[in-house]
This record gives sequence, C-alpha cells and structure tokens, in this order.
Amino acid sequence: MPWEFIDQTSLVGDAKRIALRMGDYAAAGVTTLGLTSLAGSVDGHLETLRVAEEALRLGRG
Repeated sequence: MPWEFIDQTSLVGDAKRIALRMGDYAAAGVTTLGLTSLAGSVDGHLETLRVAEEALRLGRG
C-alpha cells in the first residue's frame, strides 16, 4: 500500500503532527474519529493512547 494513501487516510506520526491532521479533519467537518491500535503489546497500546491524548491536548490549545 502506498505511503501517500496511508498518510491521507490515517493519523500517523508524533503527537504534534497528529494534532495538526486532526485540525484538518475538524476543518473539513469531521466530528468523530476512531482509534485503532496495531501495537503488539499492552505497553504499545498504552503508548498509542498516550500519544492520542497528547494530540488532543495540543489541538485544544
């Protein structure tokens, strides 16, 4: 699968980049996003949630 497709349809990267992309989605009228963690461990899932929470905080200013 081309990286460009993944990048255009997913929120990937660090919290700052995800926050910016979430802002793009919000500006386009998106009101709900789903979170799917593909991590292979509990610690990995927790890190995914931590980054998502940080992105939300950054996006709210």
